Amino acid sequence: MTTESVSDREDGQSEAATTAGTAGGRPEREYSIRQIEPSDGAAFVSLYNLVYDADLTEAWFDWKYLRNPSTDAPLGYVALHEGELVGTTPLVPFRMLAAGKRVLGVLGTDLFVHPDHRRRGLFAGMMDRLLEHVVDHEVTIMFGFPNHEALAGLRKFGVRSIGPRRRSYRIENPAPAVRDHLGGRVGRILSDVSETVARRAFQTSDHLIGRTSGYDVTRHECPPIERLVSLYESAVPEQIHALRDEALYRWWFAAPHEDRTTWVVSRDGAPVAAILTRTTATRYGSEPVRITRIDDVVPMVGPDRSPAIRAGVAEIVATEPHTDVYIAAEDVLPRGVMRRFGFVPETSRVFERTDFGLGWSSISMRSLRADQRWTVNGLTLDDRSNTLFTGVEECL
Repeated sequence: MTTESVSDREDGQSEAATTAGTAGGRPEREYSIRQIEPSDGAAFVSLYNLVYDADLTEAWFDWKYLRNPSTDAPLGYVALHEGELVGTTPLVPFRMLAAGKRVLGVLGTDLFVHPDHRRRGLFAGMMDRLLEHVVDHEVTIMFGFPNHEALAGLRKFGVRSIGPRRRSYRIENPAPAVRDHLGGRVGRILSDVSETVARRAFQTSDHLIGRTSGYDVTRHECPPIERLVSLYESAVPEQIHALRDEALYRWWFAAPHEDRTTWVVSRDGAPVAAILTRTTATRYGSEPVRITRIDDVVPMVGPDRSPAIRAGVAEIVATEPHTDVYIAAEDVLPRGVMRRFGFVPETSRVFERTDFGLGWSSISMRSLRADQRWTVNGLTLDDRSNTLFTGVEECL
């Protein structure tokens, strides 16, 4: 097997009965653990929606785990109780580059156990089998973005935090939060006032910033794949990141649950940068909220990117009138651009008394090298400066 793809069926083991155990150890007898299968989609999504109060469909599972370009079968394990799926530890494979050389990495995501079946050793049982399996398949890196609770559990399996995942928010419309917190007639009145004040304030500041002269920005609902690959290849980072090739882009844009858009920035008729965004409708408490995430920029590195990125962001915020909140991670937009357009770090006091935002998360790493070394092509895995992860790697 090469490091270009990974199959989850090569060991011929479809299911293993568990042995007796205690809480936090191995699963009890009434449970079984086996590799995840394509037919698990409906049960997987049902459990996901229960645990996270979401409303995803089986199309999301098919896209994320069955149509991934780096695998020919879903990678991961599930726990069953009397035939019912009650736990999952799936992985999303990525072809990655580290110091310019290809390696196979996996994103640990959607790791959860049904609330009624926790503290019975299921997570440990699934993770033990999973780690043994991926090491046998030449996977080099496992990374993720766990919250505090998940990180505490993952540390038991050799996972390390290499630093916080820092995000910033531009709140175009605070009205949903005001209505949700205050409620009633007062909430409605103050929400209308807050929305008007916020939007006018941003309109004024954006006008003062102005659009960067000399650049043209075009919006593409149909992704210009070849152009994106060309821009990426014009300055490939040395840091560990997912390889932006045609296969990855076609898969990323095919996500069924969000609107994904490309903004191409040109100068003198030649493309010099592109920004990828995804917009989704969600809820803040009981209030509907429309969120646009600025997920990726190509080229990913380079000393002269900021003016073009600034021009692209100016166009995005000027032409997305229905967005309530913009979100960007620190590895996506330069800090100066975020400050200029009013993005506020989630660590700001503005958010201290609210539960607004995505919540704290870490960037985690685990070496899967057979020799247990924490270096790949000369890059130390637990050094935050050696990674460059954007919304593409996050793969929500």
